[in-house]
Amino acid sequence: LLKNPDLDLKKPLKVVFKDEPGVDEGGVQREFFQLIVSELLDPTREIFTTLNNEFYWFNRKPIEPTTRQCFLLTGIIVGLAIYNGNLLNVRFPIVLYKKLREMTVTIEDLRELDESLYNSLKSIESYEGNVEDMGLYFEYDETPLMKNGSEIAVTNENRHEYVKSVVDFILNKSISEHFEAFKFGFHQSAGNIVLELFRPEELSLLVAGREELDFVALQKVARYEGGFTKDSPPVRAFWHIVHTRLTDTQKKKLLIFVTSSPRAPINGLGAIPFVIAKDGNPDHIPTSHTCFFMLVLPDDPNEESLYRKLI
Repeated sequence: LLKNPDLDLKKPLKVVFKDEPGVDEGGVQREFFQLIVSELLDPTREIFTTLNNEFYWFNRKPIEPTTRQCFLLTGIIVGLAIYNGNLLNVRFPIVLYKKLREMTVTIEDLRELDESLYNSLKSIESYEGNVEDMGLYFEYDETPLMKNGSEIAVTNENRHEYVKSVVDFILNKSISEHFEAFKFGFHQSAGNIVLELFRPEELSLLVAGREELDFVALQKVARYEGGFTKDSPPVRAFWHIVHTRLTDTQKKKLLIFVTSSPRAPINGLGAIPFVIAKDGNPDHIPTSHTCFFMLVLPDDPNEESLYRKLI
């Protein structure tokens, strides 16, 4: 237990795994975040839901003491990741960070979260006929949006109020307790200074990184050890494989293999201290040291052979 969470959580984070000798130079910390986030996002726990197969959002189920603790912990973890410069393999919609900054949310914030619902609500607002023909009432997902909402029909006159009520229900009211627990944890570990320094879009990048993977930029900053240089045949073969033969999915897997993250930091892959070291045995397969962003390549100049080993 922390005696002073608001202070202790802002100290430099060093992770030690029980009965493991690893020194935390960054990789152990990244593994810690990866393990705990995968547990919190486990679908069987029903803490978060996935939307558009891309974003995580609060599960609207009634909150219990255990799930409240999970949302609190998630907020702490997200704040710790920002505060300690770690990427998380999780994407939240921008609206989450707008809410953390106490900015007003609108129907436009719903688009990223649920585009089909966004389009449906926009069509209601722009419908040129009689909205009553749609048979809508002031309720969403069998939940009244106002007192006696299930008995109040949506008309041309009140449709804008209806749309606003649906947006408010999804982004605010239905997840208010969930978000407040998350927000409290975030403030404990990251504090107001993070929210004051960064816009919502920047906070998203600080947490999840960039989707764009510029391996040309990574090649430009790469360093070589153990006898390799940028002109060593195995090194030249490796970069040719990366640029011409790996799919986008395989490139992400390569990035995970070396850095434990499928995304680039906020400044791009050129900000990674990437190292390619030499394994003198040409029969070995590549290995990695994620603590040091290091890929250890076998001294095998044959591209076909190296490709098979890399895969």
